[in-house]
Amino acid sequence: MMDIAATMLSELSRMAGFAHPSSLREYTGVTAFYFGLFEIVPYIMAMVGRDLFQFGSKLAQRTVPNRATWLIWAFEGAVVAPANIAAGAVETAGVPVAYEIGYVIVFLLSIRYGEGGLTRTDLTCIGLAVASGVAGFIWHTPEVAIMVPLAVDLFGAAPTIKKCWQEPEKEYLPAWSLTFAVSILNFSAIDWEAAQFGVLLFPMYMIVVNTAIVAPLWANWWRKK
Repeated sequence: MMDIAATMLSELSRMAGFAHPSSLREYTGVTAFYFGLFEIVPYIMAMVGRDLFQFGSKLAQRTVPNRATWLIWAFEGAVVAPANIAAGAVETAGVPVAYEIGYVIVFLLSIRYGEGGLTRTDLTCIGLAVASGVAGFIWHTPEVAIMVPLAVDLFGAAPTIKKCWQEPEKEYLPAWSLTFAVSILNFSAIDWEAAQFGVLLFPMYMIVVNTAIVAPLWANWWRKK
């Protein structure tokens, strides 16, 4: 655990400017990192019923995060962030670190402001995430090492994706739109000539899963126009 924390703190320091970006990809990666840190602020404000983009005005419906999603993501992010750094994802390693910071904060706040965690869907996703993690611990193959974190992340996303389609008013569109933009920025920071498949997969996956979350929120906003 201390090794994981040290690795993430090292990357946080590097992305915060202690190492100077030397290429457009690195500048893009650093930008994605900062946006990744910032995006959690409007989401947290929406959890307490305030809209950052409307100067703190009161929201008609506060955001209600799913506890199972953020619990799974908090544990999964603690593995994915240092794994991306170890895999050599220089330009894109900052975003998983920023995400993990947000995952932990939102999960802790969701204990009070969230919902779920014990529904059939939530428990199924938690169980599948745990099973995937156990499989990754037992079978140490490159393929499993790549696919298990994504499977765990997807099982974590499932309750929130379901809620976005069924109860979109309980999620905050601007924050998820920022998350989607960060995934695009992170994808554009990939060094396509040097990156290995494992490095490419996470940024590509994040675009897909964030699209699945933000699409119904945008559709709901459009219907209400």
